[in-house]
Amino acid sequence: YMSNENTLWIGTEKNGIYLYDTKTNKTTKHLFPGSIISSITKIDNQVWVGTDGQGLYLVNDEGMVLDNLKNNPYNSFTLSSNSIYDIFESRDHTVWVGNFATGVNLYNQARHKFKSITDIGLDGQRISNRSVLCLSQLNQTTLLIGTDGGGINLLNLATLKTNPLKTENPGFD
Repeated sequence: YMSNENTLWIGTEKNGIYLYDTKTNKTTKHLFPGSIISSITKIDNQVWVGTDGQGLYLVNDEGMVLDNLKNNPYNSFTLSSNSIYDIFESRDHTVWVGNFATGVNLYNQARHKFKSITDIGLDGQRISNRSVLCLSQLNQTTLLIGTDGGGINLLNLATLKTNPLKTENPGFD
């Protein structure tokens, strides 16, 4: 992620994030040492950092931590897991979070609450694999959910119903 013309945010597998100045070719900051960084995304004026085990960090462009959003097993409106694989903002500015072993959360920014959509599906069908590696928007009405070993699922954004992508689906030949 490039936070400005000169600063590249580099997430690592075991040693957090380095902020690298592309003009001077020097590291300017080291954030979250020892952490596994899985995703870095800019949403509004905050950098959202997904980690493996420490939830989501909301950080400003200078690297100051503004918030740490984590799972609380006693509160169903928190992240469903602290192991984050992907963070995605859809065209309507909804924030979606793909988690390890717990599916997808959507974030209500006005209420600062998460909703799990893992077990909602067409005709009782669930997401084909609860480890969600990536998220992307296909069109105005459909979000693609890429899973670890379960293929791709289609999520209807209006109903929040999921359906596994099958090769016989029209338009996917």
